[in-house]
Amino acid sequence: MRGGRWSEERRATREAVTWLHLLLQEQGPMSTPAIIEALQAAGREVRVHELQRALRRSEHVHAVGTEEGPRGKVTVWAWDVRD
Repeated sequence: MRGGRWSEERRATREAVTWLHLLLQEQGPMSTPAIIEALQAAGREVRVHELQRALRRSEHVHAVGTEEGPRGKVTVWAWDVRD
């Protein structure tokens, strides 16, 4: 018998991406290190593929600039629904 459409790993990734999107909607623009700090503060695991899916592959999350971080320039991300 065929299992569900979503594996547990894919379901967990989707839930993590949704959490990151809600964070950006509620907190406004955030740098990548600030997003990682928020994940850690919430007790969530920092997983690169989830960050990439949430930030780079989402149609509603956009890079809105850069700022100086402790180790050089970092990207600032924001939630924005564009037409």
